[in-house]
Amino acid sequence: DRGTCVLFGDGAGAVVISASDTEGVLAMVQGSDGSRGEVLSCRGRSAANPFLDKRNALQEQSYVSMNGQEVYKFAVRTVPKVIAGAVEAAGLSMDEIDFFLLHQANLRIIEAVAKRLHQPMEKFPTNLQKYGNISSASVPILLDNVNNHGMIGEGSKIVLAGFGAGLTWGAAVLRWQAV
Repeated sequence: DRGTCVLFGDGAGAVVISASDTEGVLAMVQGSDGSRGEVLSCRGRSAANPFLDKRNALQEQSYVSMNGQEVYKFAVRTVPKVIAGAVEAAGLSMDEIDFFLLHQANLRIIEAVAKRLHQPMEKFPTNLQKYGNISSASVPILLDNVNNHGMIGEGSKIVLAGFGAGLTWGAAVLRWQAV
């Protein structure tokens, strides 16, 4: 919708990670709540089918729609909980985490998560000022940015966390080992 489209950038990212005895994925937590999915959703778009009346297909098109206030409330409640769960499952404390790499939805959400976790903003790098909200690509692109800028090194403990449509959420705790 016109009220939402201006908030999103465009990007793609992927990361290959693996577990080992001392590095890799230490813990992961994820979840979803489909009962609240309408606050951030995109209905299925019609296929261009030559056997259908195209006028009806165009009328059925749907776009990403979002209730920004509800998404904000959801994110600042849920993301700290999922991060805390993943860090605990990894057998670590918040203070042992070097960096928290969050979905770059907006700076207010990231600041609220940092505050709720009682962690300094210096541990929450951002790149949304450069790329905007690039949806699911934001976490892998941010990981690439902090790696390329030498912010993380062998043995760094990092949390990757995201949330989005559906409503869905997840966090992973990693011990970094460059290849």
